[in-house]
Amino acid sequence: MERVHPNRAEMKCHSCTDFSRLKLSWLQNLTGLVGFGITLWAGGHPEFSPLPETPNEGVGLWLPLLTARAGAGYRSNPEFAHDPVGTGFASTGVDYFLLRQPTDGQTVTFFFSAEDIRYFETLRPLTNEPGATKEQTFISDLRLGHALGGHTNWVVKFEGRHVYNDQFINTSSFDSTTTNLSSLHATAHVGTIIPSIAWSSDGPFRVELAAVGTRQLFLNADPETGLSSTWEFGPRLTLGWSSMRAGLVELELSGLHREFDDRVQNSALGLPLAESRLRQDDFRTELLWRREWDEARHWQTTLRTFYVRRRENGEGYTDFDRLGVGGNLRYQAAAWSMRLSARWSTYDYPRSYVVLGGVLAELRQRTTLQTEARLEYRFLTGYRAYVEYTWEREGGNRISDQYTAQVATFGLEHDF
Repeated sequence: MERVHPNRAEMKCHSCTDFSRLKLSWLQNLTGLVGFGITLWAGGHPEFSPLPETPNEGVGLWLPLLTARAGAGYRSNPEFAHDPVGTGFASTGVDYFLLRQPTDGQTVTFFFSAEDIRYFETLRPLTNEPGATKEQTFISDLRLGHALGGHTNWVVKFEGRHVYNDQFINTSSFDSTTTNLSSLHATAHVGTIIPSIAWSSDGPFRVELAAVGTRQLFLNADPETGLSSTWEFGPRLTLGWSSMRAGLVELELSGLHREFDDRVQNSALGLPLAESRLRQDDFRTELLWRREWDEARHWQTTLRTFYVRRRENGEGYTDFDRLGVGGNLRYQAAAWSMRLSARWSTYDYPRSYVVLGGVLAELRQRTTLQTEARLEYRFLTGYRAYVEYTWEREGGNRISDQYTAQVATFGLEHDF
């Protein structure tokens, strides 16, 4: 069985709500913890290699894969600031993937990823903050599955996930009350549990119902900037259909209730309302289509479209309707592989205003565009060299919603 790396970026994205402005360079390749988008790509789930239908002869019950990597490059705007300051960087990391072959109706997958980035320049988003020269991320994900006895098509699942992030984030991702503040250095633990039950027909259909619970704990929480720890929980329903000819189609519907520890509500102009506490409710729907275009599985495309509706319990300062589309193209040959991806989204804020020139107020506007290209070459045994370029732009009529960031990276990976 060919061992395929988990989609590390989606894993990271789905594991962190307020860290949705994570850098695209290694984040997109750590894509989808998306996908961990609670994904930067806001949708989907972390993608692991499909389980074999039958156990492979001559292969043990447990299939491990360890990968070490190192790279260097340049980031034009590591702080996602309106006025960027670029710097070179060096990065090191390790991934560990463990798969148990499903010989008896039991499935186990475990994934761990660690990434350390060292900047050549000291970064300081606030003049009164100590300078930062590094960023770190650690991801752990455990998934268990148990097929109910007999000839039933029911499977009980459980996923437990932990993410530690120490890095820069753009304040537009959590609507900072300090509207002229573009970036913060934040440190957080994010823990998520997802029990679920799934049913699949003898044909192409699949249904899964899950409950998602997340605790996001900021170690440097500050209500003045909107950096507040949260509790999040809600249901998720996934309907899937697949065939050899058409590929995989999934419709996902989910709801999420978010409780902030110490963040207050804001007026429509962003002014804090004393003696209040902010709560939010999200409704999300996403449609995904993934297809492999040849029998050898060299070419694969993934397309997503999603809609998010957020409403708060206050005057509506953080309310928005978000619509987006995204996709990627992948090519895999014996020695070469390539990935191209892009994602666009727009936000409609019905009750959030931006003051222009000190007198004129207009509804807030915000759009995002993210692209990535990666080329990889396998040489010797277990070695890969890669070149990667990412570009991201956010635009709007608020200062902290305006930035452009580019990242160029060259690196090496080795499988043990």
